[in-house]
Amino acid sequence: MWEDPIVKEVRQQRLIIEAEAGNDWEEIIARAVEFQRQFAAALPPSLPSQQDTHYDVADFEADSYTPKILKTSAC
Repeated sequence: MWEDPIVKEVRQQRLIIEAEAGNDWEEIIARAVEFQRQFAAALPPSLPSQQDTHYDVADFEADSYTPKILKTSAC
């Protein structure tokens, strides 16, 4: 079976982080939040022209109903 080297590396790093935190999920989350605070200032500002590319379940459901609506309204 083929292994993705990126997935393998991510899983290895996850195990390291879990071990360092003693497999305590509250500790893991606290560390993640601290890293976000620490490096937030280093992120470039968002450009006003960037569009939201988020596509959630509600969008998917709306798209699945659209053809039905169009077919019934075309009659």
